[in-house]
Amino acid sequence: MPGSSPWPCDKRLDHARSGRKTRARSAWQGFRWRCQVGGGGDTTALRLLNVLRVSGGLFLECVRQVAEGYPDVAYEEQLIDAMAALLIRDPSPYDVIVTTNMSGDILSDEASRLSGSLRLATSLNAGAGHGAAQHGSAPGIAGQDVANPASLIGSAAMLLAWLGERRGEGALLRATGLIEAALDRVVAMPGYRTWDLGGLLGTRAFAARVMEALGG
Repeated sequence: MPGSSPWPCDKRLDHARSGRKTRARSAWQGFRWRCQVGGGGDTTALRLLNVLRVSGGLFLECVRQVAEGYPDVAYEEQLIDAMAALLIRDPSPYDVIVTTNMSGDILSDEASRLSGSLRLATSLNAGAGHGAAQHGSAPGIAGQDVANPASLIGSAAMLLAWLGERRGEGALLRATGLIEAALDRVVAMPGYRTWDLGGLLGTRAFAARVMEALGG
């Protein structure tokens, strides 16, 4: 039937599992974030319809509907497996990637490794009513003063921004900017880096440098 969904039965099944509202909210956050960060890259939706027809069909349908409300934002779609190769070849064209949980988890690890270290990746797990800084863990080196705390510090800054937006508190948003700027200044200085970035500083010393940069 013209104009009907190619996944009529799959859509009903998938709606019972996670729902259109949840997927549309994820897409909206992606486009909203793209407008906030600026830049000239694309908002990219990832798809794997040849394998995940149930969830993939409804997800893309929701993203496309949200994209119609952002005509000034460049939008494209890529296969997930192709995206993994494209990020390695040249990640610069991609500002925001909207995808499902499993694919996002895998590609975020890949993308953060391209920056130099997984320990530079900052992230936030945010839902309709909760937010949690997601920075990973390294139990194998716990207590040795060798872990790079950049991910933890940056993720905490993202959590402050999330709280600031929800509560309308400008002080939290300003704190986010100050922390991120301090972290950028410290990481940019070779003598202040931790071992995973070719430096000599330990966890405490690196954190102290970030505190100094905040004070400056």
